[in-house]
Amino acid sequence: MPPFAWALAGIGAIGAIVTIYWFVCWLIEKRHTKTALLPDPKPSGGNQPIILQIPPPSTGHGQIKVKLTIDYIDGLPEAPPEIKDPFEEGLAHKKRYEYEDAIRLFRQALSMGAIGSQKAALLLLVGNCFNEQSKFAEAEGHYKEAAAAATEANDRAGLATSYNNIGDIYDSKGDYDKALDWYHKSLKIAEQIGDQAGIARNYNNMGGIYKSEGDYDKALDWYQKSLKITGQIGDQAGLATNYNNIGGIYASKGDYDKALDWYHKSLKIRGQIGDQAGLAANYNNIGTVYYLKSDYKMALDYAEQALSIFVRIGAEDKAKQVRDNIEALKSREQKK
Repeated sequence: MPPFAWALAGIGAIGAIVTIYWFVCWLIEKRHTKTALLPDPKPSGGNQPIILQIPPPSTGHGQIKVKLTIDYIDGLPEAPPEIKDPFEEGLAHKKRYEYEDAIRLFRQALSMGAIGSQKAALLLLVGNCFNEQSKFAEAEGHYKEAAAAATEANDRAGLATSYNNIGDIYDSKGDYDKALDWYHKSLKIAEQIGDQAGIARNYNNMGGIYKSEGDYDKALDWYQKSLKITGQIGDQAGLATNYNNIGGIYASKGDYDKALDWYHKSLKIRGQIGDQAGLAANYNNIGTVYYLKSDYKMALDYAEQALSIFVRIGAEDKAKQVRDNIEALKSREQKK
């Protein structure tokens, strides 16, 4: 082979090696980018990073949208002692976030001959305990059993609640079309029987769907409709939920001052009514706004308050996610 041919071959080999080297570096960088927990707060092309992810974030945000759920108890306060006593004890455990004990007692009440509305109510309570632990398959099964029991008993309010809660499951799984179908079925019954709390609940939850899909104006419209009703009927938990979710809309739009105003209004009510899970959600969301404002110290402070509550109430899945994000926030704060 002529000398110049050997030279060309050598250059080609070196070029191939260099190309492979840079390709490997690119793959490593790409993987690192995909697995980074906290992106820069103001990346090029927008100000909507994924941060403080509790639970699955809405449209790329770490804000917690809160669904309106209730513990439907129709017929249980008037039940005979063998049903009423374990129900009341179970409800006390549920309010302390002691879900396993609550489920055991609700099932004990079910085994004592609960029928009709009482059966539907107890099944809904068990489903709510599973739902609040993010055990969605178990929750859905109990909600559908509750719907069947409510249908058999011609319990329209119980049926509307069952449909709403089934919608919650599909929302949590990201199947928004099915979630909306169930919410509309629930809303139709609530309107027919004049259940204002049920109407507000469905308005709020439908707003959450539109927020998840990125339609913030439509989401805000539904949240405000829900807010109007919860204010009229004096539902403090409902008001706090709507305040939180409206705050999430403004955070998503980049209006951080308004977002903080709404979150703090929600936080005040949560403290007054002793809603620990709601407080943790508010602390998380306020921390998220401070992260977006690049105030990592404040973001860390609120994240740690959220973590403290999640640990105390046994919300291990949420606590783990907050712990991971706290570590990332500490790292970012140290690099400032």
